[in-house]
Amino acid sequence: MIPAREKPAGSLFERLENPPARNWREGSNIEAFRQSIRHSLRNILNTRSGSCRGTPGLGIEEPEGSDNYRSAMSQAIVQCIERYEPRISHAEVRAILPQAASPQEIIFRITAWVTFNDIDDVL
Repeated sequence: MIPAREKPAGSLFERLENPPARNWREGSNIEAFRQSIRHSLRNILNTRSGSCRGTPGLGIEEPEGSDNYRSAMSQAIVQCIERYEPRISHAEVRAILPQAASPQEIIFRITAWVTFNDIDDVL
């Protein structure tokens, strides 16, 4: 469920007919663009594979029987990001083991390249 502060104003059709004016060259709008992508990635990466009826492929399939689980999982995350977030032109994912980590804990560092109004940016 979307919290009240994040709910868009108007119906989908109203928003499509009257999109807000955006100038990505302004600092606050660039940050809004970045936050929008981060929010989208959070939703994409927290979706269980197979749980979205409209897009059954959405989500990350857990690699089975992989010799290098971290590498296989990183690649699965890259594929999911590049498939379901069209504003990202390229993504890299690295698995990082925290210093005081349990054997089951893995942190993934995601670097994503986006382009808007002929400006390249890295998230």
